[in-house]
Amino acid sequence: MDAAVIAAPETIGQAKTNLISAVGEPAFSSPLAPTMWDGLTALLALVILVVFARRRWLRLAGAPYRPLVFEPVISMALVVAMIVLAAMGSLVAQRMFGIRLTDENGLARELTLDEQARLSLGAYLFQAIVLLAFFLRVIDSWKPAVDRRMPVLASGLLGMGSVLAVWPVLQTVGKIGQIATRRITGETPDSIAHDTLRAMTEGGGSWLIVMSILVVVVTPVMEEVAYRGLLQDAIGRFRLGRWWAIIITSVLFALMHWGNSAPHAVATLFVLSLAFGWAYEKTGRLTAPIAMHMLFNLVNLALALAGS
Repeated sequence: MDAAVIAAPETIGQAKTNLISAVGEPAFSSPLAPTMWDGLTALLALVILVVFARRRWLRLAGAPYRPLVFEPVISMALVVAMIVLAAMGSLVAQRMFGIRLTDENGLARELTLDEQARLSLGAYLFQAIVLLAFFLRVIDSWKPAVDRRMPVLASGLLGMGSVLAVWPVLQTVGKIGQIATRRITGETPDSIAHDTLRAMTEGGGSWLIVMSILVVVVTPVMEEVAYRGLLQDAIGRFRLGRWWAIIITSVLFALMHWGNSAPHAVATLFVLSLAFGWAYEKTGRLTAPIAMHMLFNLVNLALALAGS
């Protein structure tokens, strides 16, 4: 049975502070050989997709209307601002703590856990400017006369339940990605495909606690505000249709993780983002994708630490 470590989060625009891992390798002679568990997982994934299609849960025509927080152009500008602020925050932390990203040969070096935590904190502190502006605007935004959005608590519970529903699909996509990578490159993908997660499994102490809080709590809020609350909402206002907004946002979500994730994990991230976007549209609340993101990261981190 695979240690299902699929993916941990990434800060938008943040260099060398992302957490991306892949579906864990089974303990068999051939790490990518499909097992009975893989077959059962794929079958369950197929059943879940059929149920969603038959029950028409994927239809978003009657999804609740959301209040306009920012005009689309402003929302997109704020997403760009988050990318720039993350880079600036990481650079400030890099200079402040003397963190070197390359070795004496000019090659990228593997950062220690405390270095990655400091870079993450720097990026998040700068991005918090946009986060504060977003939530202040949400408080003052115009509310529809008839608010058909799901209650906050109910949307959070739906989000956590959706993680359990989509998990077999993510596992199956991850396994297919591993096999495809092996066939294309001839190399077996690492079970932990990013140095930050590897550092967390090897490290400990106070910095592990700090990074765990960032992974499970801070990153989901930051990324969901950026990708769903700003970007997906802005694209959806251009009358392209809700699913096109979800798909475009998910493509960008996956591409933003490309540089610091294993290639076979990108497809998993794309499918995960589709689920986040669907939950946001279906409930009309950011609490749904945030809860999904938090639970997803928590489970993956726990599996990674348990397997270390």
